[in-house]
Amino acid sequence: MGNAPKHLLDIGGNTGKFALHCVGYNPEVEVTIADLPGQLDMMRNFVAGKKGAERITGYPINLLNTSEKLPTGTWDVIWMSQFLVCFSKEQIAHILALTAEIMTAQTRLYILDLFWNLQKTEAAALSLTMTSVYFADIANGCSKFYRYEVYEELIKQAGLRIVKIHAQLPIGHNLLEIVKA
Repeated sequence: MGNAPKHLLDIGGNTGKFALHCVGYNPEVEVTIADLPGQLDMMRNFVAGKKGAERITGYPINLLNTSEKLPTGTWDVIWMSQFLVCFSKEQIAHILALTAEIMTAQTRLYILDLFWNLQKTEAAALSLTMTSVYFADIANGCSKFYRYEVYEELIKQAGLRIVKIHAQLPIGHNLLEIVKA
């Protein structure tokens, strides 16, 4: 694949801001955003008329509906940015299993997230654990920042393998690079 993916799937792509950066950076990349229909409407409004918008498409999906599937294709990269924290462990396991189904040996899955136990300071770890309380109460009742080992185990259960952890990007975030096991 190299450093120039041609087909990128952004799961939980929200407004499409990341997708716009991708198509702006690489004039050959095509980005598909898999998200709820309402989010895709907001994405289409946000990217409309912007450079590269014609290379951004939406795929409507409710990942909590266990009968729905992710789009098949030849994905060079699958991207999830601060997405899985919105779900319970069981829901994350389901999402990772769906993702593994559409991956090939060449596909790279990247998960950008915050893990409270991988923070450089105790204050940062405490801030994330207290933010988890906010997420669980205000969001959907199960959002939280997890320990790294929880993701590690769920990734393994899905038949995937972490090949690299890019730590502290820029402050506190960790980028997991994952392939099929």
